[in-house]
Amino acid sequence: MNADIRLGSSYTLHERIDSGAMGHVWRGTDTAGNELAFKVLRSEYAEDREVVNRFVQERSLLTTLRHPNIISVLDIVVEQDTLAIVMDLVRGENLRSRLSAAGTLSPTEAAQIVAGLCDGLAAVHAAGIVHRDIKPENVLLDTANGHVIPRVGDFGLAKIISADAATPRSSMMVGTPTYMAPEIADGAEPTDKADVYAVGIVLYELLSAVPPFASTSTWQLIRDHAQSQPGRPDGIPDPLWHLIDWMLSKSPVARPSAAQVRDELRGLEPVLAGLPAAPAAAAPPPGGELTNRPTMQVPRLPSTPPAPVTPPPSVPEAPPTASRGRAAKVAMVAGPALLLALLAGGWWAMQRDSDDSSTTAATGQSTPSDTTQPPTTQATTEPTVEAVVAMPDLVSKALSQTSVLLPPGTTVETTETLDETAVDGTILTQTPAPGTQPIPAVVQVTVARQSVTSYLKDLEAIESSMSADSTEVDGQVFPHALIGSLYSDRSASYALGRDYRRFVATVGLADDSPDSNAKATFEVFADGRKIFDETVAYGATAEIDLDVTGVLRLQLVNGIVAGEDASAVWGDARVLGLPGEVPAPIDP
Repeated sequence: MNADIRLGSSYTLHERIDSGAMGHVWRGTDTAGNELAFKVLRSEYAEDREVVNRFVQERSLLTTLRHPNIISVLDIVVEQDTLAIVMDLVRGENLRSRLSAAGTLSPTEAAQIVAGLCDGLAAVHAAGIVHRDIKPENVLLDTANGHVIPRVGDFGLAKIISADAATPRSSMMVGTPTYMAPEIADGAEPTDKADVYAVGIVLYELLSAVPPFASTSTWQLIRDHAQSQPGRPDGIPDPLWHLIDWMLSKSPVARPSAAQVRDELRGLEPVLAGLPAAPAAAAPPPGGELTNRPTMQVPRLPSTPPAPVTPPPSVPEAPPTASRGRAAKVAMVAGPALLLALLAGGWWAMQRDSDDSSTTAATGQSTPSDTTQPPTTQATTEPTVEAVVAMPDLVSKALSQTSVLLPPGTTVETTETLDETAVDGTILTQTPAPGTQPIPAVVQVTVARQSVTSYLKDLEAIESSMSADSTEVDGQVFPHALIGSLYSDRSASYALGRDYRRFVATVGLADDSPDSNAKATFEVFADGRKIFDETVAYGATAEIDLDVTGVLRLQLVNGIVAGEDASAVWGDARVLGLPGEVPAPIDP
């Protein structure tokens, strides 16, 4: 159970309800008692200017947006090293949970949810914002009023669509690979059509239980988005399939807008009424490889702003047809090199030689290639294509994932730290920060490790006038206690040999001490230097958690300052170290 935490002058946090890579979500209230949600940035990010700016931007982008299908941002709190966004509290599950429980949704339910989602996105896009990470996890189903209302949340990746064509394109490619539009992998600036593509993936998934492309290889997944047509699962009605095909057009200019998708779905309600849910697919059905598939390019970020370009033509208002969807899939501009960029929380690019046989500059089309693995960089005959890409967010991920998230050849320097609250091997901090460009050759991370614990009573003491026993202090039982018993100062010294990192104990007076007015002093010395000193009265305790990294000798000293007939207790006094650094415990 979480204790209440004050946030600024107007809010109280009651319980943590969710966690993500950048922060925690809490349920709380304002001074009037209104229940709200609070997104609190992780403390390790609070001093990172880039991360803080993105966090603050989330509110600045959305504070003026009000729509039934959007989770509204109400306020932002900046308090010392704490940043928090105040949002609507949504009662209900997210769309992923709904889909997991149901398997597949009926055409009517799927259409209603996606229509509401697109209604919210239409308002977002009209404000010049791209969400950039649409997926079932970021759609909450609000059931507060007895109706299911989908609401778009988590705009932490949102970005204002630049109206200035001369602004250099961002090389920070963000999103989730399963839902990422092909042009994002090509290094293009995200537009509202990237969100529409992601919604098309979501609609496909709601109807079939699987996304259209599902590979364990991120490279293969991105390649499929760029070069493969999705297969059609059984049981999807023709009108919905034609709409999905339209939304998943490879070229963003060929896709409908969010408003068009909303209108199409609402117009289909009479047609879809009463149709059963399709059977859940175990895997996406095979699709077709594009016959004249374009070769995608990862461009070098320009050092100077590019020349203005002519905006693409508007999307026709007419509803899609099957032939239209297929034609759209080969409408992309060809590039000089095959896509080799991968996304897994962040992006990197490798280099390859350009194959003259793979592209035809005159037509802008490419011939099919059998290459399914990243090629080597040997025998380069033409200049390679580089991508200036951003450092991925490694925090909360397993150390083993760095081999996938970082470019080949990147050196990862690790610093291990004891953290009992984190999963062993989880990354806690990183240098450089997420978003740094380009990714350096050496990346430094701090990794959580579960401790090896040695109770002092089980270690061989250099000298000791304390006894070891099980006892109670303030109603707590400590089976591994050290007790400095009656009438005089007591001490114990231990040779740690620089093998341990922390000293932990709960100190106080034993409950069986006859004098309720007794008080005792507790002192800790590390190589002769006092690092802890506190007086504790009967019926109270004090928690000790000290850094003893590099300490050779640890000494505990206690004295009775009131009530001579009392026992000073070092409850479960123990030292903690890292696996591989701590010597094997001595068998008592």
